[in-house]
Amino acid sequence: MRTSIYLKNFISTAITVLLSFILLGSLFNAWTYRTIVTERHATLTSAVNEAARYIRASVKPYSHELNTMDISIAMSIIAHASNMSLMAADENGIVSACSDSFNCTHIGKQVPTDIISAVGLVTGDPSDRTILSGTLGGVFDENRTIAAKPLIIGSGSDGTLIGYIFASVETEFLRDSTLKFLKNYTILAVFVMCVAFIVSLISTKHLAAPMRELAVLSRRIGRGDFSVRSRAALRQDEIGELAGAFNQMADSLGRSDKKKSELLANVSHELRTPMTVISGFADGILDGTVPREKQTEYLQIISSETKRLSRLVRSILDTARFDREQNAKKFFDITDILATTLIGLTPKIESKHLDVEPRFPEEAVTVIADKDAITQVAYNLIDNAIKFAEENSVLLLEVWKKDAKVYVSVENTGETIPKDELPLIFERFHKVDKSRGVNPDGAGLGLYIAKTIMDHHNESIFVESENGRTKFTFTLPGAGEKPERRTQQN
Repeated sequence: MRTSIYLKNFISTAITVLLSFILLGSLFNAWTYRTIVTERHATLTSAVNEAARYIRASVKPYSHELNTMDISIAMSIIAHASNMSLMAADENGIVSACSDSFNCTHIGKQVPTDIISAVGLVTGDPSDRTILSGTLGGVFDENRTIAAKPLIIGSGSDGTLIGYIFASVETEFLRDSTLKFLKNYTILAVFVMCVAFIVSLISTKHLAAPMRELAVLSRRIGRGDFSVRSRAALRQDEIGELAGAFNQMADSLGRSDKKKSELLANVSHELRTPMTVISGFADGILDGTVPREKQTEYLQIISSETKRLSRLVRSILDTARFDREQNAKKFFDITDILATTLIGLTPKIESKHLDVEPRFPEEAVTVIADKDAITQVAYNLIDNAIKFAEENSVLLLEVWKKDAKVYVSVENTGETIPKDELPLIFERFHKVDKSRGVNPDGAGLGLYIAKTIMDHHNESIFVESENGRTKFTFTLPGAGEKPERRTQQN
């Protein structure tokens, strides 16, 4: 069963918010309970100290009676002001006075001896007291939190124990305070969570919308519609970045599809011409339409077109190979490659009566690259320069170094390439025939192969054409100079 990111994000947000509130509520409830208990203990201690101070001041030194009307009234006032109960017991633990003067049920009851013993260990420090919890041995009918302190008249070794004072509050009070806090916190938490869930629903929907749009657009691209674009690219966030990358991908696929169509059309056109010539002349020879004395001439034409077809197929295969491959790089002298290429093209150079002017450094110029691929680049550029050079002109080859780069240029004299054609010069099957003359020997793939190789090397190749001088330049990563001098070649 498919679950959308919309639902997943909402569920994760809801769980996160819920667990956060539970954890926060638990911690805050524990802190609140501790705070209430601490404050209540402080209040009990203050009430015990105040009652003890008054009783010590009011008790008669000769009788030490605690059940006087004055003491009961004072205890009642202190108890009501502190919202608690006060109770005084004599030195034997028998309750003698209570803040509930009119309906007190505690007077006459006895506090257990063990509790009396524990309270009797308390010092005379005003902040010192004993905190108890329970019914005080049955004195109270319900569990209470109790602060107890001995009543001592005098100070030091001369002090006389006359009884004990107890301040208490119902344990239910603490629980009620905690439950009240939990109730208020729960109401607030539910309200905040509802708001958070609504905001999460809206934000998640807003987040998931571009995803759904990209999924729909991806399916359209899968069906061959490369014109689709995502509007989410306008967003200034990661979704916008993703949509922008999607649009770039669609642009790239559209261009690739267009180039594929152009490639098929160009390949069909380039193959159709030699095949038509070969088929036509071969049929003419076979059916006797071509006279016997012209058969040799037509057979030469067939041979020439066959070679042209072979060169075209080889160029197409080279294009496919360099599009997908990049061989291992090695160190070599680029000037040796150029010199070897010139020697191989000597017949073509001599047929056009060109003067070759190599401007190479005396020292070897070592580069690191795919040697076979760079040899192909050098051959394509020099062969292209020879092909379109004017007869009796100069072919200039130059190599120089700048920083960590090595620059290689091939320059000839001929027709100037129009400025609007320069950006297209490295496209597949692109020819500037209308300005440089129709040349049936080329298929328009040499410069494309050179550009593809340089792209695989992450290097540049560019062209300049002005006032009849056309110059192709490419770069290579330098690898330092060899220690020995390069052999000069003629």
